[in-house]
Amino acid sequence: FPFESFSQFVSMEPGNGGALTLHPETVRSAYLENLRQWNDSLECGCRSLGIRFVPVDTRTPIHETVFSGTQTR
Repeated sequence: FPFESFSQFVSMEPGNGGALTLHPETVRSAYLENLRQWNDSLECGCRSLGIRFVPVDTRTPIHETVFSGTQTR
């Protein structure tokens, strides 16, 4: 969550237009908690279907992510 000063956040949902300008600290903890819950439910859903859940850091080049995944199979 790299925001530190007042920032404008724009909805990415169609028909949910609009923007909010606010200080990130007012939403940071709720955002991170929602993100954690979403990741947990995604991992649980994958596990229930027998699918391996592999968290990926988007800063890592895709070829490194794919290559490391083939090494653990």
